[in-house]
Amino acid sequence: MGLDEFLNALPEDDDAPLNYASLPELSGLTNPEAEEFGQLWLEWSAERVLELVKRLVTLCEEQPDVEFDSIYKQGLIHASAQVRLSSLSGLDTSEDRSLIRPFCQMMRGDSSPVVRAAAAESLAFLSSLAQAGKLAPRDEKSISDELFGVLENDDELDAVKLKALEAVSVFGGDRLAPYVEVAWSSGDVSARQSSIYAMGRTSDPKWADRVVEDLEHDLVPVRYEATMAIG
Repeated sequence: MGLDEFLNALPEDDDAPLNYASLPELSGLTNPEAEEFGQLWLEWSAERVLELVKRLVTLCEEQPDVEFDSIYKQGLIHASAQVRLSSLSGLDTSEDRSLIRPFCQMMRGDSSPVVRAAAAESLAFLSSLAQAGKLAPRDEKSISDELFGVLENDDELDAVKLKALEAVSVFGGDRLAPYVEVAWSSGDVSARQSSIYAMGRTSDPKWADRVVEDLEHDLVPVRYEATMAIG
């Protein structure tokens, strides 16, 4: 069964259930096939598209041999923020360097702050690949510059900035340190958690005292991040 057969078997009624048993047949679609599938979504309700994408993400978790990246890429440009968010979750461990640009564009300009934060979070995996030398040097520079651009944007929400801080922290360096310091000392619990997480990702021993201190923090989430950072 291929894409054409899958499409022909789809019920026309939005309220009719999709044939989820056949979803594995959509694994490995080419980009043109996924674009054709994405065009069909224009006729679907956002709820139906969201349910499909969520099912695909779950299927990937249950069956590691299936892959729907080309479909998720169509979801990144969907009108529904929830569809974009679910599509990002499907791509959060993808090693595809072509995702750098759309992730950065979403982080900078998506209308939903939740999606912007999720896009920054998705860049964390690609940042790790770049830092490990598995991407081109120009990719590392591009990712780093985009993430620091968010940190330097006074108009951006803190929730987005904190995800950018977590993602860029793997690169370490003097440029990062002031942002980690500010987050750690801000008095905000979420910022404290993100700063400790960032300290751990830098693998820089200069943060050891701060991390050890937070092993005794009053709040469990902060202690958890400190424990993970040391581990």
